Amino acid sequence: MGTVLWLVGLAVAAAVAAGLIWVFRDRAGGLDQRLRAAEQASRWRFLQQRWESEPMARLATVEQVHALTQNGGCQVRIVWTDNYHAEDVEIEHDQADAGDYLLLRGVGPLGSITREELLAHAGADAPEWAQRGR
Repeated sequence: MGTVLWLVGLAVAAAVAAGLIWVFRDRAGGLDQRLRAAEQASRWRFLQQRWESEPMARLATVEQVHALTQNGGCQVRIVWTDNYHAEDVEIEHDQADAGDYLLLRGVGPLGSITREELLAHAGADAPEWAQRGR
């Protein structure tokens, strides 16, 4: 009888431990999402300050730059990124990460990227409050 009670107690302890791990993992995931959102908003604010001080600069994400250079034949000069300074026409894989915001200048033969064109795309990725201030 003692062995049965011991096994039942062990099963209950395992179930409680599994429940605690599940709750902790769920809460840690939510905390991680909030921290990531706060970091992105902070990076956006910092980039916006850089944007306002850089004449004729454009704002975009890495994905938008790739789409613009592939579809429209437009070349861009990277003025500043939020984790790497670069002035290359193309973005190398180690210069910027997928979620990074970039400050750009149009230098291609087809003319500059218009502010409206980039803002139409960048606004979807930007925090809503940050886009209103620009």
